[in-house]
Amino acid sequence: MLLLHVVVMANVGSRNEVIPFLAASILLGALLSGCFGVEEDVAEDLPPILDDHSSVPEYMTEGDVDRIEVEVIDEHVQTVLVEVSVDDAPVGTEFAIRYDESSNERKYVVVVISDLSPGFHKIRITAEDEGGQRTTWLALISIVEDSGDDGGDDGTGQGNQTTDGKGNQTTDGQGNQTTDGQGNQTTDGQGNETVGNETGGALEEWWSDVLLCDQGASSMVDDYNTTDVDDWQCELSYTIDSGNITISTNGLPNHDFHSGPGCCASPQTSSYTIPLEPTDDPGCNPSISVENCTMAPERGAIAFAVNGVAIYGPEDGPGGDAVAGHEGAYEEDRQNVWLGLCHGHSGPGGEYHYHADGNCMHWHNEEGQTWLDYSIDSSRNVTEHSPIVGFAFDGYPIYGFVGWDENGTVKEMKSSYRLKDGEDGYNGIDDYEYVQGMGDLDSCNGQYGITPEFPNGTYHYHTTWENGEGGIGFPYFINCYRGELLSGGDSGDDPCAGGPPDGDVWGPGIGPPPEGCDAGPPPGQMGSSGGLVSLPISDTSQKNGILLAFIAVSLLFIVTDSIKAGASFLASRDRAGIAGGCHSTPELA
Repeated sequence: MLLLHVVVMANVGSRNEVIPFLAASILLGALLSGCFGVEEDVAEDLPPILDDHSSVPEYMTEGDVDRIEVEVIDEHVQTVLVEVSVDDAPVGTEFAIRYDESSNERKYVVVVISDLSPGFHKIRITAEDEGGQRTTWLALISIVEDSGDDGGDDGTGQGNQTTDGKGNQTTDGQGNQTTDGQGNQTTDGQGNETVGNETGGALEEWWSDVLLCDQGASSMVDDYNTTDVDDWQCELSYTIDSGNITISTNGLPNHDFHSGPGCCASPQTSSYTIPLEPTDDPGCNPSISVENCTMAPERGAIAFAVNGVAIYGPEDGPGGDAVAGHEGAYEEDRQNVWLGLCHGHSGPGGEYHYHADGNCMHWHNEEGQTWLDYSIDSSRNVTEHSPIVGFAFDGYPIYGFVGWDENGTVKEMKSSYRLKDGEDGYNGIDDYEYVQGMGDLDSCNGQYGITPEFPNGTYHYHTTWENGEGGIGFPYFINCYRGELLSGGDSGDDPCAGGPPDGDVWGPGIGPPPEGCDAGPPPGQMGSSGGLVSLPISDTSQKNGILLAFIAVSLLFIVTDSIKAGASFLASRDRAGIAGGCHSTPELA
């Protein structure tokens, strides 16, 4: 072990003059030792690979194929755990051992399909290695009944989808795409990669049916807070790539609206990227509590609506529940906040957004009616399942107020949150508590079950207006994410957005910034111009401070390098298989 003893004698003016330099030196030394230390390559542990070698046909005649084989590839293939499901039902796992030309052993997962009836079927194989890295292979296959001739449906695939025995599930207006069950919905990401283009056309058709304003034919709408006829038009487009869908939108609704006190709404340039196949967060059990779940932001965007409008959390401005305040639960005395048609409004930055409801995007006014005739009760008192109103950033859909219970009965979905004793929403989300089983939905405001678009079942959220006790239906959209968010933070807006100078979410006179966000300089002052921190120093302390700074940095380099040299083998690996290192941003699971 290297021991270094340094004795420094300096003529220091005062401790207060030295402390700033010493603190800056320690900070700089820590940063340099972490970011510029020599990184050591270690063996890269890759996740398992599931490869069907393009041997799985999209369509097959009944009886022609009796099994599907998918190869498992991994550095330690014998330790890989494999699970198989057919149409979301677990089945036993069978393996076959093959030998290549070099007599190398190769392991295949065998899925028997000879007993499957004609129709669409979803095959899922999941492989997990010792390190917990998981890979999922998905395929949507269509088994066609042997009719004795070639027929015309095999050429297009469309006829088969509507006459394959699941026709009763394709009459809900979604057409071919909903018969995939979740087929197309769950194979888009992985399926396109592993089974070619089997879902392409139907997948795009599905999204085109669900999304609004993507055909460029939406009607002109008006902002009731302006004196002019605005003739705004919602615009939306989407791209599908690498298992994700990216929505690009101007953020304007497909209905008339009120900008509210943040007038006036203006076109935005917004985009949202979500996974086509959502993945449950394994640490989140929302039926019990929100513990270990990723919480939706209390303020700012938490999801997007199918018309491209941003969906915000319940809080606004100074931190109260904007919906509860608007409905008269408490008096908002900190800022002028009110919600307009469809419980939406805009901030000073011009971004129109919903805090609740949002169902008016699907409302059709009758002759003689205007958008001002819309009532939230018209979306609650219906006799059929509500349509999708949006998607959370984890990829799971958000439906309107009405859904199906476990018996398939149509009913309004109720929240399981209520106000704590003595509270009224003035303090926002902190005023509410989750009561398991009080309503229909869990702590994220969702449930698992079948829907018109997902006849095999999926997790999904609901908009809520009441809780199970008849009280206010906080959180109105979602409170936490059941699924995992995409890495990189590209699923929505910047979590620190909504602040000065344009936002209405936080800032001077409004409320504190979200946790981890820089509040910026005090009003009237300019921020730093960048680079290293500049500290004011006096002439009498400059030499001593600089000397101590260099000594501190030198000591830190020597100590940290010696520690890293002796303990590098203990360093944990990041996703690139590199030990140690400085990460500028945290990685999401």
